[in-house]
Amino acid sequence: MRLLTAILLEKSIVFVSSDAAKLTSVILGFKSLMKPFDWSYTLAPNLPAAMQGILESPIPMLVGISRELLHSIREEDSLDQDSIDSKTWVFLDKDEGPLSNNLSYQNL
Repeated sequence: MRLLTAILLEKSIVFVSSDAAKLTSVILGFKSLMKPFDWSYTLAPNLPAAMQGILESPIPMLVGISRELLHSIREEDSLDQDSIDSKTWVFLDKDEGPLSNNLSYQNL
């Protein structure tokens, strides 16, 4: 319920999973739960690595990234702390958790 509220309040949410099908299903499922409202911001169920720069954008987004892409971002330190703190990070895999104490997250 908290995630749906965050989506309706146009917050940025980044879902992380090693399963691309799970990312797509969860993000499109939340989008459909919004009806009769519509998400008119960035929606990327499986963000390609070449577009990881969009995570620095201040606009609301519903984005899914692979676990591998998250590890790559952390190793390269390519996201500034403000970009990390301004988003809610949701880890969909049971064995996955935050890679930094500063990441906010929920395990589903």
